[in-house]
Amino acid sequence: MTHALYYPPANRSAQWYANKYPGTTFTSMEKLLLHSTEGSGWPGYDGGAKAPNMTGMPNVAARRIDWRQHWPVNQSSRALRHTQTQPTNGDHVFQVELIGTCVPGGPGMFWPDAPDWALQGIADLYAWLHDEWDIPIVSTVSWRAWNAPGDGQRLSNEAYNAYRGLLAHEHAPQNDHRDIGALDADRLIHLAAGGTNMSETNPTKTEVSQAVLFYDLGAKYVNPLTILSRLYDTVSAQTGILTAIQQAEADDQEVDVHALAAAIVAGLPQIVANQVDPALLATAVADKLAARLAS
Repeated sequence: MTHALYYPPANRSAQWYANKYPGTTFTSMEKLLLHSTEGSGWPGYDGGAKAPNMTGMPNVAARRIDWRQHWPVNQSSRALRHTQTQPTNGDHVFQVELIGTCVPGGPGMFWPDAPDWALQGIADLYAWLHDEWDIPIVSTVSWRAWNAPGDGQRLSNEAYNAYRGLLAHEHAPQNDHRDIGALDADRLIHLAAGGTNMSETNPTKTEVSQAVLFYDLGAKYVNPLTILSRLYDTVSAQTGILTAIQQAEADDQEVDVHALAAAIVAGLPQIVANQVDPALLATAVADKLAARLAS
């Protein structure tokens, strides 16, 4: 099978480095590794000496990501530190720098709270890499905030070598950078696999459990209401709440968001009830419902 080497939407002339720094050539690809540039403009990458395979610039006005490709898919790039025998850049990995930040208040887009259109832009690239190179659409690493204590999310050399799927600079061995932080990797995986808005699908028990785990691990470092909002997106279809809203709107009835929020909380699996403050969750869900109805 012939694998495509160039992502069709990407600009390959603005910052092409493969001729200056030819990399190791791969016959297979295993990983998609994300970085954040911690800046708001196109990086210079020291003339290519520290560049990834591709860079994405959020185009807010057009609600898309503009891409520049720097190496063919099957060549190693240079954005990871390499200090030991086990390769980092050379371990069948496609590296993407996303212009923006993993730190609240930093320059450019704050990727841990990226809008759906931006995640969809990454997901489209990921789906293309899966179709062309069979990179698995899965992530089994822990996505932690840039300032989370410890470095427990980082993989060992052996685990990195064996890994298949989506990961980030924060997971690469022999490195100490913590980008891209607490990215909504579950949402990205969902979109890359061809999913739509989670509130329009029937989430599995695994998806619900992942949402709860995200709340449990992330609430100390991320706005709890943001996480509760994502939790609501995951479980609302399971509790039938969207059907109730649609029926009330069809009957031209006023929707009691607080009653519906209480119904959602009451209908959550026990694993959620054990992890989430019901009153806080009910308030967050009521606010979410009100915003939906007002839009």
